[in-house]
This record gives sequence, C-alpha cells and structure tokens, in this order.
Amino acid sequence: MMPVYAKGQANSANYNYLLSFQEYFVVGLLIVFFGFRGYVLIDWINYSKWYADSPTLFDGFSQIKLFFELGKEKGFLFYMVLCKTISSNYLFFQFISSVTDVIILNYFFKRVVHENIIMCFVFFILFSGLSMEMHLLRNVKSILIFMLSIKYIEERKIIKYSILNCIGALFHISSLLYIPLYFILDKKIPRLIVLFIFILGNFIFFLRIEWVKLFLSNVSVPGRLGLLSNHYLASSVRYSQAVGFTIGYFERCFSFFLVYYFSNKLIKIDKANIVYINVLYIYSFMYLYFSEMYIIIERLVKLFIFSYWVIYPKMYLLFSRKSKYIFISVLLLYGTLKLGMSYNKYFNYYDNVLLSYKSFEEREMMYNKYQVTIEQYIINKEAPGILIK
Repeated sequence: MMPVYAKGQANSANYNYLLSFQEYFVVGLLIVFFGFRGYVLIDWINYSKWYADSPTLFDGFSQIKLFFELGKEKGFLFYMVLCKTISSNYLFFQFISSVTDVIILNYFFKRVVHENIIMCFVFFILFSGLSMEMHLLRNVKSILIFMLSIKYIEERKIIKYSILNCIGALFHISSLLYIPLYFILDKKIPRLIVLFIFILGNFIFFLRIEWVKLFLSNVSVPGRLGLLSNHYLASSVRYSQAVGFTIGYFERCFSFFLVYYFSNKLIKIDKANIVYINVLYIYSFMYLYFSEMYIIIERLVKLFIFSYWVIYPKMYLLFSRKSKYIFISVLLLYGTLKLGMSYNKYFNYYDNVLLSYKSFEEREMMYNKYQVTIEQYIINKEAPGILIK
C-alpha cells in the first residue's frame, strides 16, 4: 500500500502537471490565434504603412533618424526597425509582437494567480484584451510593462518601477501616468472614501457634467500630450463624444460592488491584492468621471482594465461551489453578448495565415467599406456595439 505522504506527493505532482498542460495549451492556442492572424480590425492599415516605411538597422543612422520623425513613440518605432531587419513582411511583425505579449501575460498571470491562469486569459479576452492585442499595439505594450513593474511596488523599489514605466512610455506616452501611482496603489483606502468617490462619479455620469473639456480648454498641456488633447477636442463627433448609459455601465457597477464586498478577504489572503483592488477602483472611477470624452475611455481608462484579468480569477477562488456555477453561467452569457454585440463584419472578420486569409488589398477594400459605416454613424449617431460600451 502506498504511504499517505506518497499519495499526497503523487496527487500534488498530478495537479502541477495538469496546471502546466493547461498553461502550455492555452499559451499555444493564443499564439496561433493572435500571432498568425491576418489583417484583422482596423489599425493594421496604419501600422502596416509605418512598417513598410521603416528602415532596417543596415540602412544607417540617417534613415533611422528620419523614420523617428514620424512623430510616434521612439521605442515602438525602434521595435519596428528591429523586426524589419529580420523580415519586411508586416505579418511577421504582428507575429513577433503577439508572441511577446502572450509570453509576458503568461509570466505575469503565473506569478500573480498561479492556480487560475486559464480564467485570467478568459477575462483578458472578454475585457478589452482581444481588441487591444489586435488593435492597440502600442498601448498594450505599455500596459504589459506596467503589469511587470507592479512587482517593484510590492518590493518598494521606486527606481526599477520608474525605469520600467519610462520604457513603457517609449511605446505609448500614457505610461507616464503610471509613475505617480507608485505612491498610492499599495495603500488601503478607507471604504467610506471609496464609496463616496464612486457615488459622486455616478452623479457626474448621470448629470453629464462636462468638466474635462472645460479643463483642457483652459489649461495648456505641454508636449505631445497637448497636441493630442487639442486634436481630440477639435473632433466634435468621434473622439469627444460622450459614453452613454449602456449594459456596460451595469457590469462596471456590479464589478465595483463585488470587489468592494470581497476587498477585505482578498487583502487578508494576500496583502499584494491591495494594488489590484485599487487599480480596479481607479478604472471604475475614471469611467464615470471621464465619460464625456470617448477617446479618454478608449485610450486612458483602459490602461487599468487589466485589473479585471487578475481580480476576478482571485475572487473566483473565494466563491462557494454553488456560487462558482452561477458565476460561470453568467460569465458565459455576458461574454457571448459582449463579443456578439461588438462584432462588425467589415473589420472584425477573422482569418489566419495558417489556413486561408484575405490579402492586404482585399482587407483594404473591407476597411474602406467600414469607413462608410463610420460616416453613416456620424449622420445617424449609431455605432455598432455601442450598447455594450
């Protein structure tokens, strides 16, 4: 008969083997899905043009310097130069970019939520990760670098934390917003203050108080951030429009109150959870306080959406068996609704280079058709998937 301790070791080994198998399977699946995708969504048309114009390391310093005058973040442009040196095919650049992202995500999830990596990836897909990975190639790099830097908040190493986020700013300037958060993310905020900020944000949201536009119109913002804010303010429809009352509002309220309820339990099992709780609070507050400008929601508020990818899998481990079944059922229903309502046949159409995919020219035609739907949106004030925002 096998000794009890030997059975325990065998069960532990089998459990770890199962976790490793699940991890490698999901990572491999995502690399195939993201890395080998064709020309999906819409930002590829800009990135592919930049990549076509990108020099290689062998073209000399003067060509690289000229390319850097494109006006985008230098780190991302140099990243393009490195990839272009290996291959001039834009799909190769997409592949390298996605593989890098998936590896970083897996490393982070494994460190933070080792027992529930699959659910981390599920929430990544459902809550903006899918669109960011295919659409916001610069933003997602800055977010991932910040996620790696959280380790140094826990270890109280401000120099390493700041260096990482300065590197992130070389991919997207918005990473600079992360740096001052070093001083507050690991602090436990009194629950009454958290609730007050949330309630006040709801008043601003429902009364549509446009304080952001007033502030930006009367304050001179220096550098590239100033140019961007002026550009977005000048766009009366697409960027400066308000986010309306949607299904997503109820989901964010539900998420806020769920985390608010479980916050003490989460902190009790792991003090490091304070950081992710505060990040989710910031995400909830910013959505309410900045709802008057869609572009802020799209580009800045989403800097904090990754809290969902971590907090929900952590809370799931605290649920009772019955609550877990209910939670999974609701997640499947809402996830299907969320993905379905955000679908657009012109730019969400997915294909994969390992099977068959549409050429650059074919996708460009689909992109142009989508531009027609944008013009119709401007006239009719109806955007595909707007109810789920």
